[in-house]
Amino acid sequence: MNITATSLLLLLASSTEVFGDTIFYVTKYEAKADGNTDITQALLNAWRDACASPVVSTVMIPDGTYALGQITIGGSYKAPINFNVQGTVKSSMDTSRFKAEAGWIAFQQIDQFILSYGGVFYGQAKPNLRFNFITNSMVKDITSRDNKQFQMYLLGCKNLTFYNVGISAPEVSINTDGIHIGRSSGFNITNSTVETGDDCVSIGDGSEQINIQRVTCGPGYGISVGSLGKCPNEEPVVGISVKNCTFTPRMA
Repeated sequence: MNITATSLLLLLASSTEVFGDTIFYVTKYEAKADGNTDITQALLNAWRDACASPVVSTVMIPDGTYALGQITIGGSYKAPINFNVQGTVKSSMDTSRFKAEAGWIAFQQIDQFILSYGGVFYGQAKPNLRFNFITNSMVKDITSRDNKQFQMYLLGCKNLTFYNVGISAPEVSINTDGIHIGRSSGFNITNSTVETGDDCVSIGDGSEQINIQRVTCGPGYGISVGSLGKCPNEEPVVGISVKNCTFTPRMA
């Protein structure tokens, strides 16, 4: 693990306990843990107030099961924000509002961001989680299940670390890559498990300094650098490191 990843771990250890008004529970914004009531607006309101905080703050989804529609989380903010998910977040059953190319949940243009606390994102075969232009950040102790196509999609990220992340999709599902990395640098994934019907980690063009360590991978097709050369102006892939990983082949 490089210096940046180590620094992020120290940041996580010092910032997961937040006190007073710097913690914003979505339940205080009328979010209900009944698995049916859409909490999209409640989460947006909690994030808005966290963005206004002049000190490090936390948006919290506590224990329980919550339904969430398509959402983009980001925007201008005054201080770093943690996003702690203790419960299970399911995608809304109202699919008419979903735009597949945008992803179910998109974290966008955030620096010094930490997503953690043991929660589960249960996609129910809806669009994936996206991390767009996230920098100097960490995703820790989070599980993603049964999302459509790429479970987690990274685009334009820099110095992003995944630690103890769990990803799963049925073995028979197709095109369900665990993590797809596009045009990102300084991405680290360690101590994680990826069980999908396709690639555990797929690396697209323009990716560099990608470090994959102690990842249990399979069933699926392993770690790949692929689908290159199909489009003009693709950028090279450099600096890929894979160490101490375990691979289980997909059954025929």
